[in-house]
Amino acid sequence: MARTLTASGLRCGHEESFRFTDYWTNAEFKREEARDSSWLAAAFLDRLSPDTTILYQIREPWKTMNSIFTQNTNDEKFLADGQWVNNIVGPLPEKLEERVEQFWIRWHRLIRANLSWFNRVFTYRTEDINEELLLEVGAPSPDLSNTTKENTRGDTLQIWSEDSLPSEIDGIWKRERIGARIRRDAGAESGNRPLVLAHRMHQDA
Repeated sequence: MARTLTASGLRCGHEESFRFTDYWTNAEFKREEARDSSWLAAAFLDRLSPDTTILYQIREPWKTMNSIFTQNTNDEKFLADGQWVNNIVGPLPEKLEERVEQFWIRWHRLIRANLSWFNRVFTYRTEDINEELLLEVGAPSPDLSNTTKENTRGDTLQIWSEDSLPSEIDGIWKRERIGARIRRDAGAESGNRPLVLAHRMHQDA
């Protein structure tokens, strides 16, 4: 989405404005025209202005969890004990499969708990990105040529599938999928408002 917004006339960074260390130093997202596509934004939503336009990108949970599981079987063990995510979502189970599932559930709750703070929230799936959505968030010249519809790496381990989701996650996904692309409040034109994409973790923006 960062590439799509930039190509459409709204310069958008990818994981530029929110950092692991910033959570502890109380850093703020202050730049007037700042835009960032970052799963990390979820931990900072309660520090943003209610005038910030939020694009909440949802993704099939089994793909997200498979991605997180794969990362935690190599050198990117961001769910290891002591990492900042554990301090934000709380202690996680020891077994990796259960850690991933609980992280997904708690990260979703973290986002949902803060969305009502904002005046403009767009919830959408990657496959829903179209010219209409880009125009609604203020893109002067929508360009879909850089839009990525699939975010999963080819080497991702397949631990979960659509038919094997835990019941709680399956229920959340079904509710999110039905509500996708619902805008909470049209409000005024977005103009140069800060714009943040808080979305499920993935490797491609």
